[in-house]
Amino acid sequence: MKWQEKGWLRTYLATRHHYVLHQEFERLRSLKSSTASFDQLIYELMQPTGLLYGYPAQMPYSYKALLKSLKVDQLQPQSKWKIILLESLLNSALTTNRYHKLTKEVDFADAISEIGYRIGEYYTAIYPNILPHTKNGFFSRNRKNGIDLSEKTIEARTQYTAPQVEFWSAIVHSALSFIDVFCFHPWMQSYHDVQKREKVVEAHIRLRMLMLYVLATAAWSNKLLEKEEKVFLQYYLSMAQLPEEQQKQGEQLISKRVSMDKIKWGQAKSPVLKRYLLELATMIILSDKVLTESEQSFLDQLRTKLNVPEKEAQHSILAVESFVVEHWQNISYLHQNKDVEAMMTYLLEKLRSYFSEQLPQLQLYVEHNPGLRDLLHRSQIETISTDERKKIRQGLLDALQTTPAYQSSVVPRSLLTYSVIMDLTPDELLISHQSQES
Repeated sequence: MKWQEKGWLRTYLATRHHYVLHQEFERLRSLKSSTASFDQLIYELMQPTGLLYGYPAQMPYSYKALLKSLKVDQLQPQSKWKIILLESLLNSALTTNRYHKLTKEVDFADAISEIGYRIGEYYTAIYPNILPHTKNGFFSRNRKNGIDLSEKTIEARTQYTAPQVEFWSAIVHSALSFIDVFCFHPWMQSYHDVQKREKVVEAHIRLRMLMLYVLATAAWSNKLLEKEEKVFLQYYLSMAQLPEEQQKQGEQLISKRVSMDKIKWGQAKSPVLKRYLLELATMIILSDKVLTESEQSFLDQLRTKLNVPEKEAQHSILAVESFVVEHWQNISYLHQNKDVEAMMTYLLEKLRSYFSEQLPQLQLYVEHNPGLRDLLHRSQIETISTDERKKIRQGLLDALQTTPAYQSSVVPRSLLTYSVIMDLTPDELLISHQSQES
């Protein structure tokens, strides 16, 4: 399909209906049942895609037939961004109570179509000036043309218009996309209640302002606002499309450094939102790969203000660093950075400590997987085959995925080869299995 031509959204939804993805919906429902809150679920669905960190690295579903039909491997970044943003919005809505009891494939397809119509309505409510007015008034919002409105608004929210530095523009789009997806769930949940929908719109404005505060304080963290950082903040302000009063506040934020004490941190009530704000600030500071003392101090202060436990903050930062290392070859703004190898070495040292810290959880996983346990034991006393090494590596990667930092995050698989992951694995994990066998 041609992603740059009018009608791509209608074609995409029709293609999606053809593959139905009913099993994907069942997976969503299962995840919702086992997750403490909808925002935690949204985070778990979005984090591996890369949308949170400014790069569309991975599609949010695992259906190879659909991905092959879309020729995903040949898509440009903006087209990938369209799919990931769209699918994230669909997932956000599908996890509302409105669709929880769907059982038939035809009902699931209808739900996808309905959400497709509502996306345009949502965006025009959140960003009243997202599309230009026509001589007949604002772009038609009737149900017949609803899908066209959704297409135009998604185009508007994924269009890079003035990025002098790709990294900064990507961060702007990822930050705003997260808020869009985060708020779409309650907006769909309260679709038939005008007052509740208006509260969602107001909450969206507050979150856009809070995000600007965090971005601005992160940019100022080394006590100097670089030219490109100023351009980045101005770009965020233009893309955020804030009301007049908040727009003026935003301009003041850019012109001079703001104390963290003046920020209303109570607005960040969700643990997931707190985690994302911390990770976003970390991503910005990691952009030059040189963490100064003042920047580290800023991250510590931010963690305190957000009331994020120190261990949880360490896990969040580890997740960000792992994402960067896993995808650096596909992220153009990292191509010319000469410190990537040093960052990999640094990450491996952190992972060594993390493996030791998570030894009880890793042991628990291995104990519940006798095949992996036996292979680990054999690997210490005899030469094993290449296939067996692959099984051990995959088993340990799966075990790592059950630990706090990676339960909803990208594991740096390309970095963790068999020899590397075995070197990182604590001796106690291997010795315990040898003793059990003897």
